[in-house]
Amino acid sequence: MTTPSTPDFLLGQIPTPTQWNSFFAAKADYNGDGSFATLEVSGASVLSGSLAVAGATSLGNGSANYLLAEGAPTGSPASLTATGTDANISLLLAPKGGGGVQVVGTIETTVYTVATLPAAGTAGRRAFVSDSSVTTFGTTVAGGGSDAVPVYDTGSAWVVG
Repeated sequence: MTTPSTPDFLLGQIPTPTQWNSFFAAKADYNGDGSFATLEVSGASVLSGSLAVAGATSLGNGSANYLLAEGAPTGSPASLTATGTDANISLLLAPKGGGGVQVVGTIETTVYTVATLPAAGTAGRRAFVSDSSVTTFGTTVAGGGSDAVPVYDTGSAWVVG
């Protein structure tokens, strides 16, 4: 059979790189610069294997709040960002059963001054401040000093620890 298919391939033909590139360049999600348009996944999706992100990928776009995955150039970090219509959006990593969240490498967090910490009230949150005047574990943190200390939210106050 010699009838051409949509990308003008013949049955049994092995396409050349030029033919493949022209086929993909004609796709609606190709940006023309070697990248592809944003992947939008509405609702819940199960991904097996790896999700490779070269540009920006929105997971759950169409919802009020969703996850934005962005690739980055060499030397810059890739990112997962909670975004959407709410002013404050948490990012939940939820292991199954007794599983935990594992991180390979260090965890880098925002360094606050005591005055810029979010209001206390959500027990279990952790942060780091650069201007504490107290360093004793379990003491309510106070600003105006020069000590850098980790702090945690008890549900009613930020304390050193």
